[in-house]
Amino acid sequence: YADLANNLGYINQRTQGMVDRFLRGRIPPPGEPVTDPDRSMRKTVEDLCERVDVAMESLALHRALEAIWDCLDAANQYIDGQKPWELAKRDPAALRRVLGHACEALRLVTLHLCPFMPTTADRMWSRLGLPGSPADARLDKEGIWGRAEERDSRPGDALFPRVELSLEESPPPSADSSAPAVAEEISLEEFRRLDLRVAEILEARAVRGSKKLVELRVSTGTTQRTIVAGILLEYPPAELVGKRIVIVANLKPSRLMGVESRGMLLAATGPDGRIVLLTPEKPVAPGSQVK
Repeated sequence: YADLANNLGYINQRTQGMVDRFLRGRIPPPGEPVTDPDRSMRKTVEDLCERVDVAMESLALHRALEAIWDCLDAANQYIDGQKPWELAKRDPAALRRVLGHACEALRLVTLHLCPFMPTTADRMWSRLGLPGSPADARLDKEGIWGRAEERDSRPGDALFPRVELSLEESPPPSADSSAPAVAEEISLEEFRRLDLRVAEILEARAVRGSKKLVELRVSTGTTQRTIVAGILLEYPPAELVGKRIVIVANLKPSRLMGVESRGMLLAATGPDGRIVLLTPEKPVAPGSQVK
């Protein structure tokens, strides 16, 4: 479930959210690629069609799904690199091209995902403003890059709402989604059970096998501990060493990708949908309690 939410659900919600916010819900056609990232994105999608076709002919269903997930990863990386939230401020034409490419990638992913997840594919197809159902589309006609025309997106709920709130590998919500409702009120006594401390990051490294997790060695003054956090896409490990952050120090230990995490760092979602670490405004000693 987490993989579905972090990849398929995330790219779908993220892209649709930016179309709604920056283009008023109007999905542009992909147009011709202009930059190398455009061309790379298009080639990845065209390779997807060929890879799925070969896999299905040999009944290697896992290979077909592998190709789909590789395309989703490429689409996420394309958006990270092109930064539509910045293009919206300075280059409307490039913004339309980038979101058009991202939506076209989603359209073709949806077509190939349909045999495996028909209900999810139907929901994605509808949100992309496409008529009918992907199950009725012919791959030899619709499975070609650039066949989609300009159209209006349709509203819809998140494909896979996150339910494991403590799983730090989950991506942040889209910058374009509405702010979540205020959580249920707690008493002062309940709040006091949280031990919030300033910590200094001593070491940082990517967790092997994960594209989002980073393993941090932090100091809280008198002790050191390991914390695993899903911030690798926003914060390269080399940039984290020396930072002072705020952590929940009395969270029960958990294991993520085989690494024991003893605590959780605090972060917010910035206006562009990216994670922003919460840090003290002025120098504060590691171990200082946040009250």
